[in-house]
Amino acid sequence: MAIQDKRRSERTHLTTSCHSEFSFAGKEHIATMIDLSEHGARFIMEKPSDHTEFNMGDDLALSVITPYGKSQCMGRVVWSSHREEYYTWGIEFTRLSENPRDPLRCLI
Repeated sequence: MAIQDKRRSERTHLTTSCHSEFSFAGKEHIATMIDLSEHGARFIMEKPSDHTEFNMGDDLALSVITPYGKSQCMGRVVWSSHREEYYTWGIEFTRLSENPRDPLRCLI
């Protein structure tokens, strides 16, 4: 049985790590962006010891380091998944630079 992909646009599986930094609940975190589309992205991080968990609708401001440089974006959490050793989640972009030279735009 095929699983329907709910994305509105094609995603890009990244061939290189894109480290990301963000603040949540007053703490700084480091994650890795593992795929990307025009409308959103998926991130993964080692399971934090402080049991950080997002709720659908949480807003995050992220700083993403791409091969083209550092970029800022904002996104709303649309899903999350917990595993014993890692935590992964997807965001829908709520603010993304329109500048075609922005490092994140270049990666898309």
